[in-house]
Amino acid sequence: MRLLSAWEASLESYHLRVMSLSKHLLSKLSAMIDLESVRERARNILRTYRGQSIEDFYRFVVRAILSQNTTDRNAQRAFERLEREGLLKPQNILKSPISKIAEAIEIAGMYNVRARVLRRLAFLFVKGGLENLAAAIPSMGLEEARRALLSLPGIGLKTADIILLFYFNKPVMPVDTHIQRIAKRMGLVEKSARYEKIRETLEQLVGPDPEKLLVVHLALIEFGRNVCRARNPLCKDCPFSSTCNYYINMFRKP
Repeated sequence: MRLLSAWEASLESYHLRVMSLSKHLLSKLSAMIDLESVRERARNILRTYRGQSIEDFYRFVVRAILSQNTTDRNAQRAFERLEREGLLKPQNILKSPISKIAEAIEIAGMYNVRARVLRRLAFLFVKGGLENLAAAIPSMGLEEARRALLSLPGIGLKTADIILLFYFNKPVMPVDTHIQRIAKRMGLVEKSARYEKIRETLEQLVGPDPEKLLVVHLALIEFGRNVCRARNPLCKDCPFSSTCNYYINMFRKP
């Protein structure tokens, strides 16, 4: 019987880990987070954004842009300030000086850059480009829809994928910093893996059902915030510790 090489043994171990994780991911997550609450949030999201108007799409994109590289709380406060100032109406954005827009969203950070992005987005809305895009995306394939969203001002890969999953119910896995950290620590991807590799790996792991992708996305973020934290992760309480590269390297060294 031929002995496996070190590379083959490592690959076999990886595949076994992925198969086990694919089968037991949500059940293991439920040991550490309130999975039913996460599922209810996912159902609410899918109900909320189904069949919305172009104005709601515009507001969703604005909220997504404000959420980049900041906390949910600060993004929400910036969004509410825009609403109080009447700056969630594209026509008002176009009439307002950049300094006023920037002041309204200062709490979210990068306010001068974001203010200019919101101005450009409002211009697209008024000219009808945003409405045409929102109408076309449901019938587009996933990659075509991603390219279309990436053509919008201020939209990067993660934000495009959030819009596709949350708003259009497309089968894609947005990858934030928590999800990236979890995937690398568990050894699902190399430490040097970039966004697209992590996204593709997790999509293969979870499968093509948009609702399940949304549940796993929300669950992993909560797990990353409360268990697999950037600092002082709760490794010894973690249900994935037996197959987690990070735990094995940190706590099982001879």
